[in-house]
Amino acid sequence: ADEIRARVPAVLEAYEFTRDNVLRRGVVDQDLKELCFRFLAGDPATRDVAVRTERERAALEWAEAIAYDSDRAGDALWSRLHLLFSESELVDLGCAIGREAPVDSGVHRRTGGEIAAVFRRKWTLANVPRHAG
Repeated sequence: ADEIRARVPAVLEAYEFTRDNVLRRGVVDQDLKELCFRFLAGDPATRDVAVRTERERAALEWAEAIAYDSDRAGDALWSRLHLLFSESELVDLGCAIGREAPVDSGVHRRTGGEIAAVFRRKWTLANVPRHAG
């Protein structure tokens, strides 16, 4: 796939940046991100929520909401997320989940405005630093 991305150097550069700084690193524990990625890929071992910590359960619920049904991110889930994660962690995890969501999940068919509207419904973006570029 990198050979295809390399045909447009800026695309390869953007992919590598996201891979290195969001998918492989970031402020959220890598094991939690990997759990969410396996969940989104349909790994049956991730479905038993009884063996998960509260933080893992909330992350999996959020992964499902981001990938498949944003209406699932209701007030109760949103409150739990904010109790269990910092805003920086929510941004990092949300970005990673959105990047790894299955192509047919609907996330990749949404426009930037539609995705932003999902976040604005329950979470103010006023405190999130914006890129000035």
